[in-house]
Amino acid sequence: MGDAVRYELEQRSFKSPIPDAWSDLTLCEDEMPIRRLVYEVLGPTNRPLRAALVKDALGATVTHTCGLTNALAVNRWEARAVPRMFPEPEMPSSERVLQRVLVSTIGNWTEISRWYWGACQPHLARTTPEMTNLVARLTAGLADREARLRAIFRFVSQDIRYMGITTESTAPASSRMMWI
Repeated sequence: MGDAVRYELEQRSFKSPIPDAWSDLTLCEDEMPIRRLVYEVLGPTNRPLRAALVKDALGATVTHTCGLTNALAVNRWEARAVPRMFPEPEMPSSERVLQRVLVSTIGNWTEISRWYWGACQPHLARTTPEMTNLVARLTAGLADREARLRAIFRFVSQDIRYMGITTESTAPASSRMMWI
């Protein structure tokens, strides 16, 4: 009893599916109580964090400060006296329900949507005769626009593999966590 464990982790991220973007999620709650946790994000001043928030906050257990050091923007979150959480059967993942810090150099979903459209548009513009024939076959005999859309949606949702895109991992930035 009374022993303290100090744990430090440094994580460097360099690749993002979205150019010049970075995001991260850090849990500030755990199955063990947290006496003190420090999470720092160091990044270039020309790519500031445009979104940063504490989700599912437990009172005022997390504080945020920001500043500059060695020409880097420094954002620091400190969690203190965070009580332990008690997992429940069938509960959602920790990343969805526990107190956490979410940060990103992306300001909103419109930016992600514009990037994704730009990535997809060249592929969508290449309609092939096979695609045209498939759509004609799927919608044959359907006069109603909504019925045609439903037929195409049913095919896409059941026969085409989905590849999710997230903003996790990314551009040059560094984050550090320390539990004491």
